Amino acid sequence: MLVGFVAPLAESPDAVPLLMQLVRPRHVAAADAVELTADLLVTAPKDESGRVWLTEISMANPEDDALGERHFLALMDVVTPILSARHGYLVILSGGPEVVELEGVTAPEPLSPDDLPEPRPPGPSTAVFAGAVMSMSGDGDEGWRRVLTAVETLCSDIPGLAPDYIFEDDEWRPLGPTAESQAPQWWPMQQTLWAAQTQFTWQVDDGSGWMPDQPMCTIDGRGPAPNEGSPALGRGLAGLASGPLDYAYAHVWHPEEPWTPAGPRMTGDGPYIMLNIRDLAAGLLPNLYWLQILGPRWVERIGRARIASTPAYQVRELIREHWLIQLAPSLTSVTEDFAAFLTARDAAVAHLGPTNFSRLD
Repeated sequence: MLVGFVAPLAESPDAVPLLMQLVRPRHVAAADAVELTADLLVTAPKDESGRVWLTEISMANPEDDALGERHFLALMDVVTPILSARHGYLVILSGGPEVVELEGVTAPEPLSPDDLPEPRPPGPSTAVFAGAVMSMSGDGDEGWRRVLTAVETLCSDIPGLAPDYIFEDDEWRPLGPTAESQAPQWWPMQQTLWAAQTQFTWQVDDGSGWMPDQPMCTIDGRGPAPNEGSPALGRGLAGLASGPLDYAYAHVWHPEEPWTPAGPRMTGDGPYIMLNIRDLAAGLLPNLYWLQILGPRWVERIGRARIASTPAYQVRELIREHWLIQLAPSLTSVTEDFAAFLTARDAAVAHLGPTNFSRLD
C-alpha cells in the first residue's frame, strides 16, 4: 500500500531535520504537489514561504488483514497530529488518489477555477549530452575526488554546469566540502549529481561492476543546451585529454536519431545516451556524435593516419594519441539540418571502418 500526505510541514527549513527522523519529509518541486492536488480538485496547503511539502510513505501490506489494519492505524497515530498541526491532509495513492477523512484533520478546500495550476511549460527543445570514459580507478575517497575533479574540468568553461547537489537516501543534498572529499556511502555504485542553475544531471560510475579487471570510470551528463554554446562544452571535454581520458563525447537530441544498440534513447524522464562499457573496453565506438575525443586504444586500433584524415568539420590531435573529431560546426547546426549531419556521420563512419563500431543496425 502506498499513502502520501501533503502538508506545510515546517514554517522554516530549520524545523525539518527533526521531522525527517519521524516521517522523512522531502521538499519537492511545487509542481509535483500541485499536480497531485489538482488531480484531486482540492487546494494545496502552503507554509508561510509559499512552499508545499509532500511526503510519500510506503507500507508493506501483510497477508494477515488484521495485522495490516493495526499497522495502518499505528501509522495514522503518527501522521494525524502532524497533519492537524500543519493544516495538511492524507491521500491514498494506491487505487486513488483519494483524500482520507481523519478525525481532527480539516478537510481540504475545493479547488476553484482560479486555483488551477498553470500548464507546465514544455521542456527544453534542445537536450544536450556530454560524457567521458577514463581509464582510472574510482575506488575509495581518493578515487571519488578524482572523478569529481574530472567533472569539474569538463564543466570549467560553463558557469553553473558543475553539480552542486548529490542524490542520497532518496533526497537531494548539497555537494559541500565533506561530500566532495569523502566518497558517498554506496560508492562505487553509480551516483547522480545535479546542477541547479543549469538543470544539468550528471551520473558518475567507476565501472567496477562491469570491468573489475580493468578500471574504467564514466561520466554522463544531460540537460538543456548551455547558454555558452558548443565551443565551451568542447573546450571542457578537451581539457580532460591531459588526464587518463579514453573517450569523450558531446551530442544533441533529435527525434529522428536512428535507434542503435548503443546511443541516444528517449524515456519518460527525457532523452539520454546509453553506452556499452564492455564494447568501449574492447575498442568499439558506440557511433559518431557531434564531437568525440578518441584516446590511445582507438589510435592503436584504427591508426593515426586514418583518424587524421577523417572527413569532418574539424579533426585535430589535442595531445599525443588523443584526437578530436567534430562532425558539424555546432550543436545547433546538428538540429537545424539533421539530414546533413547524418550524411556527414555516415561518411566518417565509413572512413573509420564500420568494424570499429558497435553494431549500428
